[in-house]
Amino acid sequence: MAGAVGVISMTATLIQLDLAARACPPEAAGSVFALLMALENLAAAASTALGGWCFERGSGLWGPAASFRALVLVGASTTAASWLLLPLLRRTGAEAGVRRRTGGEIRQS
Repeated sequence: MAGAVGVISMTATLIQLDLAARACPPEAAGSVFALLMALENLAAAASTALGGWCFERGSGLWGPAASFRALVLVGASTTAASWLLLPLLRRTGAEAGVRRRTGGEIRQS
């Protein structure tokens, strides 16, 4: 199980790095990478602290099992909500050109 979590986590990280590399100009790549890693590390530390606090608080109110289930539900909900941001992303590169030429459809040739 731990191996699967590691593979999924690394896949998500590589996707994030690929998107950052495509979005930033080559002259700023080092700075953007450093900023991205700093934000990722800050978010990981903050989420661990906040999750621990919420679990402890929930354990006192509902018990450990219910507190854990509530945190899993919150995590799954925020992950699912990230799909709502997809339409806001700007398309770049070859896919944007294909969509312009074909009127929004992507045709395989």
